[in-house]
Amino acid sequence: MNAPQTINADRYYIIQLDAEGAIDDAKYAYFDTDLVNDATKEAFDLFQNDPELRRARGGVAHAERRLPGAFFFTCAPWLLVSEQVREMFGQFGICPSIRWIPTGILDRKGSDLATYWLAYGAKRHDVWDYARSDFFWQEGKQPGTREAAGYMRKGVLDPECVPPHCDLFLARSVYWIVSQCLRVAIEDSSFEGFDFEEVYLAGSEKSCV
Repeated sequence: MNAPQTINADRYYIIQLDAEGAIDDAKYAYFDTDLVNDATKEAFDLFQNDPELRRARGGVAHAERRLPGAFFFTCAPWLLVSEQVREMFGQFGICPSIRWIPTGILDRKGSDLATYWLAYGAKRHDVWDYARSDFFWQEGKQPGTREAAGYMRKGVLDPECVPPHCDLFLARSVYWIVSQCLRVAIEDSSFEGFDFEEVYLAGSEKSCV
């Protein structure tokens, strides 16, 4: 007799990218300009992917400090990581919709510092259990539904909607999600720039908010 199936016991986390540290120039180099398309020299559109994008560049505030493993962005569905971090990601299940765009990192004087990799054009997976999650619910719409969901205060994942075999994927409302095993690998590698917030699976003991 086969053992009964259970909900995936793995844990998942939102990548926070160490927001406080990444914008503190006493601790890290940090982005102080928009990313631009190398071919057109124009800043990226936050809301529409560019299928022709092949290479990008962006400037950082830098004073001979070590560059972090990842840079912080606000309100953009992008993840910018170092060559070493991308190589490590290659050992895990990464959402196949991601396009990895080489991105030149320049200092304020325009000198090349490094090439990073931009996770671009990723599918936004709708993975939230809205009945159990804590969103800011839009007025006039039924709370606990996708249609009413605004800013997310605390998310709970619907295990049936989590993409299988993915240790890194982009969730609706612009949250990058990693599995427990990928989080451990990032922390064991001591890459700077990452922080994590656990999100629970519906049906687990900690899923009620």
